[in-house]
Amino acid sequence: MPRVLLVEDSPTNQLLARGLLEEAGYEVTIVDNGEESVTAVADGAFDLVLMDVLLPGIDGCEATRQIRIQQQTAESAVPVLAMTGELGPEEYSRCVESGMDACLGKPLDLEQLDAALASIRDRRNTAE
Repeated sequence: MPRVLLVEDSPTNQLLARGLLEEAGYEVTIVDNGEESVTAVADGAFDLVLMDVLLPGIDGCEATRQIRIQQQTAESAVPVLAMTGELGPEEYSRCVESGMDACLGKPLDLEQLDAALASIRDRRNTAE
């Protein structure tokens, strides 16, 4: 069962995303801020991080930068996907520049998630 770290500060969005992901067969761990996400990734073996962009404390982009610094090699890099309600070109660029692998709109959509994960797998396979 794939392990997902869901980084989301809204209890409503946490509930909705958890239900969707668990129904799709994911094991979900939730943290509600950027600082906790950095610690959780360092301490846990996650297959995927779904990172809200707007978080209390350090935002999702800064948390991703810190996660990428922890992960010295691309082979160990867990995919980090942004989740944002405002998926414009500026927001997309900011997320990618921080080290995120893809951006998803809110609310979370499984088809969009699957497509993003397939794209990441293809890019990583091509890079090898």
